[in-house]
Amino acid sequence: MSALAFAIFFFCYGVNALRNVAQHKPVTLSSYSPRWPASNAVNGILSDHVLTNDEDNPYLRIDLGKNYMIHQIEVFSRQSCCGKQIHDLEVKVGKFLNLTTVYGYYSGFAKDAEQISFWCPYSTVGRHVQIQIFKGVNDVLTPAEVIVWGK
Repeated sequence: MSALAFAIFFFCYGVNALRNVAQHKPVTLSSYSPRWPASNAVNGILSDHVLTNDEDNPYLRIDLGKNYMIHQIEVFSRQSCCGKQIHDLEVKVGKFLNLTTVYGYYSGFAKDAEQISFWCPYSTVGRHVQIQIFKGVNDVLTPAEVIVWGK
C-alpha cells in the first residue's frame, strides 16, 4: 500500500475504528444441517463451520442489525479439509434484504484454510451481507467463519 493510500485509509476509516460487526449476529442459511448451525459462521472460531444441504446456489446471509459502513468482508474456508466447497462466490451488501448490490466475486475453488477477502468501496453502507455460490449445481456452502469489517 502506498503512503498516499495508507493516509486516505487512515483518514477515512481510522485504524482502531474498524471491528467485526458480524460477530454473533443472526445468520440465515439457504438450508440447514442441525449439526453445523448457522451461528458457527460468526462465532469467531475457525475450527468449526456451517453446512448447507446439497442445492443449487446455496447462500449465507448475515443481518448486522443496523446499517454499518462496510470496509471488507472475509470468508474463511474450513481448516482441515473441503476447501473446494467454497467456490465461485458472489458477495452482496445492502440496507434492505431485497435490495442488495454485488461488491465482489471469487472465481474458482478455495484451498483448505484459505482466507478470501472482498474489499468494498468507501461508500458501502449496509445491514445485510449475503455470500452465495453463483455457479454449479448440487453444491454445499461450508465456510468456517465470515468476518465483516466495518464501523
